[in-house]
Amino acid sequence: KKMNLKIDYAYKFKLSLKDKIKFYKLNWNNKILSDETFYRWQFISSNQAKKDKNIIACNTDDNTIVGIMGLNERYFWLKNKKLKSCELTTWCVRKDLYNKGIGPKILDFLKKKYDVLIGMSISDDALSVYLRKDFQYSDSIPRFVKIYDFIKVKDLSVYKNFFPKLLRYKDTQNNINKFYYKKPTNNQFNQVFNFFKKNTNCFDRTSSKMNWRLKKHPKYKYNSFIVSSDNKFEKNLIIILRIENYKNLKLLRIIDFYGNNKSYFSGLSFIDYYSRKHKINLVDFFSTNSLINKYFINHNWISIKDSNFFDFPHLFEPLEFRKPSSTSLIYWSKKNLFEFSDLSKTYFSKQDCDFDRPAYFQNDKRKI
Repeated sequence: KKMNLKIDYAYKFKLSLKDKIKFYKLNWNNKILSDETFYRWQFISSNQAKKDKNIIACNTDDNTIVGIMGLNERYFWLKNKKLKSCELTTWCVRKDLYNKGIGPKILDFLKKKYDVLIGMSISDDALSVYLRKDFQYSDSIPRFVKIYDFIKVKDLSVYKNFFPKLLRYKDTQNNINKFYYKKPTNNQFNQVFNFFKKNTNCFDRTSSKMNWRLKKHPKYKYNSFIVSSDNKFEKNLIIILRIENYKNLKLLRIIDFYGNNKSYFSGLSFIDYYSRKHKINLVDFFSTNSLINKYFINHNWISIKDSNFFDFPHLFEPLEFRKPSSTSLIYWSKKNLFEFSDLSKTYFSKQDCDFDRPAYFQNDKRKI
């Protein structure tokens, strides 16, 4: 049956919050978006206007939702130019209306409204639509891990016989660099970001956006640090950390690591200090930026993407193994897509595109 379809921002429809939450509850497996507190934080308090900026496809015949694209408006800096952008977080179409052209129409709407569109963790069904709409695709974001307690890690790992011996060798090779650290002020967040964006394509990381994500998150507790190689804090980098527990495993997630490269080795020594202090079993870090990644490689971290001798899940509720254990990325830009396609000069981390989101699955009351 043909329907009268209207696509627009959620706040422009006469739909209650319960209507939107119910749609996710019926059509999306991860029930975190059915949590009213989380929905409000994710989609309403995230923007300055405090309006629900999700994109809704509505059947105006009966005023029912047939599709939602969850998004978070966030400026993107491409070639040091500020562009109107958004993170695409959760794309959901009513199950009985797959292959009816609703998804492509939502993307057409978005491409008219924004200069840059970026999303992660792309399903096979969605990928074909993105590719037909001129998005670029990367199968996996580089991921680096450091292991502190292989006994705790090995039962969840896939590894070759020589790996434990290699790990013992790597433990002897780490260099310790002098570091200084403290909690960052809003001004320091802004100063580090303004320095970083001059030569890196990346999302806005000014204090207003960082405070929303790090201080107002309804589920997670983050720890933020400004780290420097000198005690005057003239060569600064921002490090964001989150500790995650799974059964008897204690993980440290590096949510963000960016700033002045003259302090990157000091930052890695700080992470080593922090991990040992908190008795961490494994640390991981996701980053597309090769100018940052080379420091992790040269500090003897294991590149999951580049190794065929060790693999470790990147999601734990439920446990997910993919090869490699990382996440995919799609991106589109109205201009300078050629420059944008050089991901080595672009910085995406676990903070971006809702990659660090709690899981709360149907028939499973466990929460991360």
